[in-house]
Amino acid sequence: MRGRIYWSSSLNLWSITIYDHTTGQYSSLSTQCMQPLIGYRVGCVLEGWNIDDNTDVPGDTLFYDTGYKSYGAPMSIDLEPWYSTEVPYEIMQYCWVQIIQDPSRVRLHTYNR
Repeated sequence: MRGRIYWSSSLNLWSITIYDHTTGQYSSLSTQCMQPLIGYRVGCVLEGWNIDDNTDVPGDTLFYDTGYKSYGAPMSIDLEPWYSTEVPYEIMQYCWVQIIQDPSRVRLHTYNR
């Protein structure tokens, strides 16, 4: 899969697109729920919803060749693993974030391998 998350100032919204190299299909969504403010940094996360147990999570997922830009120009960022306190322990005890090469390579480890 290959994805992109970006702010469109002309449309005043965030756009998220994902391309599945296996099926050849695109998925996308847009939102205006969070407006960027001058001088503030924006954080992004890919997360799952309606996860009831470990059968609902995929195997380990590698995010690689990740790039970050501000107004089209490359920018530096620092990644920080963060774990929700609302996720059931039986799921989180097997899930963790591995920052392999900050910030371009990250693996999300999950129960299903």
